[in-house]
Amino acid sequence: PRVSPDGESVVVVIAENTDNIGSPSDLWVLDLERGSRSRITFEGNNRFFPVWSPDSTQLAFADGPVRPNRILVAAADGSGRVDVILEREGQRVFPTSWSPDGQTMLFYEDFIETARDVYTFAIGDDPTPEPFLSTPFQERAAYFSPDGRWIAYVSNESGRDEIYVRPYPGPGREITVSTTGGQEPTWSADGRELFYRNQDEMFAVAVDISGEEIQVTQPEILWSGPYDLDIAGASGGVPNYTVSSDGQRFLMIKQSGIYEEGRRAEISVVLDWFEELTERVPVP
Repeated sequence: PRVSPDGESVVVVIAENTDNIGSPSDLWVLDLERGSRSRITFEGNNRFFPVWSPDSTQLAFADGPVRPNRILVAAADGSGRVDVILEREGQRVFPTSWSPDGQTMLFYEDFIETARDVYTFAIGDDPTPEPFLSTPFQERAAYFSPDGRWIAYVSNESGRDEIYVRPYPGPGREITVSTTGGQEPTWSADGRELFYRNQDEMFAVAVDISGEEIQVTQPEILWSGPYDLDIAGASGGVPNYTVSSDGQRFLMIKQSGIYEEGRRAEISVVLDWFEELTERVPVP
């Protein structure tokens, strides 16, 4: 799930056959106020990975997991055509973040020689990808900070997955955010926190990006619970959850035993939850 920047919608993936992890899947947008949903894609296997444009009008995504694939963009209201915005001969490419100014896309790409590397490209008629991180290690799940000056990402350079931050476009030193391992990084809307997961645990790190150097605090565990990690696991590490604009609510995929017991996975969206809470537990 991904909440839109304007907070009005959530894009989710719905599979044709939930008993088969490889079943073709399409993107749907849920209207949080009206409770309606609109189908965005109609063919292929388009669950990798939906990325909102800053103005909440478009969605970028990858059209499948196999090499080669492409990065596409579609109107978020389902009214327009689907256009190809990046195609790399013989490679697998997966979008992860759209810059706040709407001009640049972050994606990671598979290479036999250097594993997964993070690239950027300017969105336009003739995109030319530029490497942001290209090492012998696996870097992926890269996300722009809300001010566009920093990029958080996952790397296994230490021997295990950890969360790091670097200045964009650079140069600048790498800052280690996590301390005991981590995947699935996400910025709060105001840029004052970084959230990430380590297996069942959700962490928050206070961040100060107001100066020339970024400042981070010790990670704090928010909770631990049985919520699904990114379906690609160690391969992807992108967030399988989304955070509200105030940073106080999370929408996650609760484990349902689909793999062990054949049950369906579900997404639950609770509307007017505060009003229901006050009815159940009256405030004196």
